Amino acid sequence: MIYKDPLYGPWVLPTYLKELLHTKETLRTRGIAQASSPAHLLTFVARNRVQHGLGVARLMAEVVKHNRCDLDEELMVSSAFLHDFGNTPFSHLCEDFLQEMIGKNGETFLENILDCSETEKVLAGFGVASRDVVKIVAGQAKPMSDVLNGDIDVDNLDNILGFNKFAAVEAPAYDALGIAGSFRFMDGHWLLLGDCYADVQKWQIARRAAYMDVVYSSPHYNGISMLYRAVELALYEGEISPEFFRFSDIEAISYLMTCNPRTIELVDKMSRWKWYPEVASWEIKEPSRFVAKIAACTHRRRKLLDEICGTLGIAPEKICLAMQRGVETKRIKTPFLVECGRKLQGTKFERPPLRVRVFVSPEWQFKKPEIEAIISNNFHI
Repeated sequence: MIYKDPLYGPWVLPTYLKELLHTKETLRTRGIAQASSPAHLLTFVARNRVQHGLGVARLMAEVVKHNRCDLDEELMVSSAFLHDFGNTPFSHLCEDFLQEMIGKNGETFLENILDCSETEKVLAGFGVASRDVVKIVAGQAKPMSDVLNGDIDVDNLDNILGFNKFAAVEAPAYDALGIAGSFRFMDGHWLLLGDCYADVQKWQIARRAAYMDVVYSSPHYNGISMLYRAVELALYEGEISPEFFRFSDIEAISYLMTCNPRTIELVDKMSRWKWYPEVASWEIKEPSRFVAKIAACTHRRRKLLDEICGTLGIAPEKICLAMQRGVETKRIKTPFLVECGRKLQGTKFERPPLRVRVFVSPEWQFKKPEIEAIISNNFHI
C-alpha cells in the first residue's frame, strides 16, 4: 500500500502498519482531530490523529534507518503510529477530567484502549507486546522512548509541520525528515547531528507561531474554553463516565447534547460559532506557589468560578475560565554533535508565562470590572 503523505510524499507502508490501519481502534482515532475541537467546528483545517500518526511513523522509520543496531523497527514505528490512540475526544482538552476520574493521561490511557483490542492482536502477530508500546509512548522506556516523547522528538516535528501547513500559519518551513535522520543513539543517549541545528531553530520558531497565532488566539481559544466548560458541567452532574473517554469527537459532541441544559447551551453556541468574548486576561511570568496550585488543580479552578458566579449572580454556563502555563516553547536538552566529536548543547529557552483568561456570555460583559477584581484578589495581582 502506498500512502501519499501531504508532508513527506509517497510512502510504501510496511506490512505491519497496513494491518494496524484496519483495526477498530484506528477507525475511532480517525474521528479525533489534531486539535482540541472537532474538525467540523474549527475555523481552520486540521488533520485527524491517524494522519498525524502516519506522519510520525514516517519520521520514526527515518530514525530507525540510521540506528538499526539499536532499535526494534516494528516496536518503534508501531509506537509512533499508535502514540495518540489513547487520546480522549477533543484530544488534550479532556485530559484533566480523565486524570480526575481514572488517574491517567492521554498517553497512559493507551493501555486501556489496547487491552484485549484488535490492535493488540495485530501487534502480537508481528511480535510486539502492547505493554512495550505503552512504555515507549508514555516515555517510560528511557532513553529509547525519548525520540518519541522527549524535548525534541518525531511527534513534535510532525505535529507542528502539519498543523502549520493545514492551518495556514505563517512560519518558517523546516526539514522534519532531515532532523529525524539526524538522530543518533550513542553511548546510551540520543544526539542530533550538528547539520540539523538551523532546522531545529526553525522548528522552534514554527512551534511558537502555531500556538500564538492559532491555539492561544481568538476565536479558537474562546471556543475550546466553552467546550471545556461544557464537559466540566456535565462532570458536575455525574453525566461523564469512563466510557466517554473512548468516544470519537462526533460521538462526544452528540452525547454532550443529551446532557444537562447548561452543557447543551454551551455546546450549541460553540457549534454555531457564537463564541463568548474575552473580558479579562493576565500573563504571569513567575506565578506564586498558590496561583500555580490553582492552575494545576481542576477543583481549585472550579471553586474560583463558583465564587465569581455566586458573588455576581452569573449562571455557571455563562462564564468560562482558561488557566494554563504556555507550551509554545520547549527547552532542548538533546546535544548536537558537531565537528571533531564536539557536543553542542541545546538551544536557548525562555519559559512561557501562565495565562489566565476569562470568557463570558455577551449579556454579562458589563461585569468585567467585578470579575477582574475577584480574580486579582485571589491571585494577589
